[in-house]
Amino acid sequence: MSVDIEEILRLADPASVLDRIDKYEATSLIAHLRRAENIDLDCRVSYRIAEVLHQREPDNVVVTTVFAALLKDLGEVRRAAELLANRLRQDCDWYFLRVVGSVLWRMDYRTSAQLAFELADQYEEVGRDNYEITEETLETLRARLRRTWLPNNAFYRLSEAGKQPFLTSSELSTLETPVEVRGLPGYTLRPLKSKRQLSRVANQLENCLNSYLSQVVNCTTLIFAVEVNGTPVEAIEVNPSTRQVVQWKGIRNADPDQSTRLAIQQSLSRVSRVIAPTGSKSRGSNKR
Repeated sequence: MSVDIEEILRLADPASVLDRIDKYEATSLIAHLRRAENIDLDCRVSYRIAEVLHQREPDNVVVTTVFAALLKDLGEVRRAAELLANRLRQDCDWYFLRVVGSVLWRMDYRTSAQLAFELADQYEEVGRDNYEITEETLETLRARLRRTWLPNNAFYRLSEAGKQPFLTSSELSTLETPVEVRGLPGYTLRPLKSKRQLSRVANQLENCLNSYLSQVVNCTTLIFAVEVNGTPVEAIEVNPSTRQVVQWKGIRNADPDQSTRLAIQQSLSRVSRVIAPTGSKSRGSNKR
């Protein structure tokens, strides 16, 4: 590091160091101060530098990541969540997603946090050029950071905490039973409830659907596969509290077939009412 830490600690305004170092050196400095807790005990220096740097570079993904992580450390979780939600876009990287997960975890949104961690792990594994997060998935993460995805009631608080009653494999298989789509011979809708089925459909559609495991087993989202003669061709996500379709994608996140959409939508409306949770009865599990 090209800056003198002891000198910075003596400055009346630590942020003045930003006038002689670039944003990359600055984010490295902030990260160093975060790790070395014995240097900046009350985070006064790192906070001041991060705050001013973010004021100067509000759209920079690395700057936002570092500032949000620091805010989370200081207990300003709601502020960190809003900061991340505002900056969450297609160009976010795996580390940004990991900070999103850690902030959601601090908010006691454990199931949503797991989604962000799973997305981050997949992103890191395959690299930016081979990975795409849909805008709909980004929007669900924004809604979770802003606490608007699920209603604030006891059932969904337990769901987010991952404290749903355990379901056996046979019970999960029953919940995965496909339903015929009326008017479309060979078409079925299959509710996805297990890791096995999510992986099967994700492999067939070449998407990140298997990242949603913790969501579906805890009923904080509903996922359905559209199958033709048993082969998945599309996947649909439904918000369990509003029963609204969040995203509907084909292979490699392509748009769905518009000629079959109405019939599938009608069947989906019937199925989602049946399998979605009502009252205090749980359909989820904390089994991974």
